[in-house]
Amino acid sequence: MASEALSALLRALTALAALGVPRAAFGGMAVNLWGRVRATMDADILVDPRTTSVEAIVAAMRAEGFAHQDRIDRVRLDDGVVLHFRRPVGDLGVSVKVDIVLPTSRLALQALSRRVELETEGRSVPVVTCEDLILLKLLAGRPIDRADAADLLERWKGQLDEAYLETWARDAGVFEDYRSLGKYLQS
Repeated sequence: MASEALSALLRALTALAALGVPRAAFGGMAVNLWGRVRATMDADILVDPRTTSVEAIVAAMRAEGFAHQDRIDRVRLDDGVVLHFRRPVGDLGVSVKVDIVLPTSRLALQALSRRVELETEGRSVPVVTCEDLILLKLLAGRPIDRADAADLLERWKGQLDEAYLETWARDAGVFEDYRSLGKYLQS
């Protein structure tokens, strides 16, 4: 099923690319792209809310075969609006969930502006930087998110911009979580 989630992510990014909007994968699929392989059946994408409309996003996603789940849509988070979509996986009776987040927080908008391109399956994929992914995972705060952050910190040790991580961890209110993971990884 992981390949179906990746396929859905790539199709969604293609739909959003047609709109010309800044976009980047984050969440579990981005963790996979940064080298931590773990199961996930959804994809999460940041889109700059200053560059498009909800209606344009919905139309683009529908054109790529995604069903818009508008009844649970537009649930305001502390960090913006989430648009929910599903894409069927063949005739299996299951679907892949794709959430598009239109963020308002400084951290998420910063992460979007710093996105990088990573290669997978011969395609270039816009994804938040490893540092920003760690910060977003710490901000989410679930056990799986903390595990993702810890793994990324360990995997990319010595290659991360620690000053950036510390500055933005303080700004986002997750500095103690960041520091505790660092102490855990040193022991």
